[in-house]
Amino acid sequence: RPELSNLVRQLADEDAIEPRDAFQGAVYFLAGALEREGFVLFRNGGLPLIERHSEHLRQELLLRLGPHSVPGAVVPIALHIHVSHSGMREIRERYWPALGHVPTSIAGGNIGLLQTPPTNDIWNVAGERALSELRSHLESHLLPWLELLQNPRALRRALWEEGVPLLDQATATELLLYEFGRGEARAYVEEVLLSDENCRGRFERIYHGLTGVKALCYRPGEPLRNVAVIARAHRMMGRL
Repeated sequence: RPELSNLVRQLADEDAIEPRDAFQGAVYFLAGALEREGFVLFRNGGLPLIERHSEHLRQELLLRLGPHSVPGAVVPIALHIHVSHSGMREIRERYWPALGHVPTSIAGGNIGLLQTPPTNDIWNVAGERALSELRSHLESHLLPWLELLQNPRALRRALWEEGVPLLDQATATELLLYEFGRGEARAYVEEVLLSDENCRGRFERIYHGLTGVKALCYRPGEPLRNVAVIARAHRMMGRL
């Protein structure tokens, strides 16, 4: 948490709106802007949460007020998106280690990670101009990304071409498996993930090393192994 310089603190306006009130104003502004897209404002343990549900997806936009606010000059906020998919439970139950608590999360992170190049963004909402820019950012990056997740065929094309921000290879394999079956998931693994010979060699060693393992287990932070676990659990690869 970097300390603000004295120069920034000198910009403080004693008559300006309090940072907490400015933050709440930003929350209501964004909630209103997203209302026409089907989002609703809730409170999540005191933190504002703008949420939308579709057939399988739950989309949550969480807003956080940062430290070191200066009235009238600096009111830093961060926006984090989290998406879960109800269909992941039936896909993951074959290999998730904690029986009875299979997560449905598929993607999450700072909304700045959706742009090119990806960044972790902090927005200063001390002025009205920043709110307008933030709304434009959501319309240009967040909403198209969410629409992509809601359209399986468009999502499949994107995964085969440039990939999808915040969606790792294991989760992409799970989504293809759920939406299109083993054939499509296998084609994605073989033609996209394993196009590099070194990567293919590593995958095959991991995959064959899982032979005879009774309790297949997903391990966060090991994407290639997780793809192999998914493939083994759902008998995707045939003879490899």
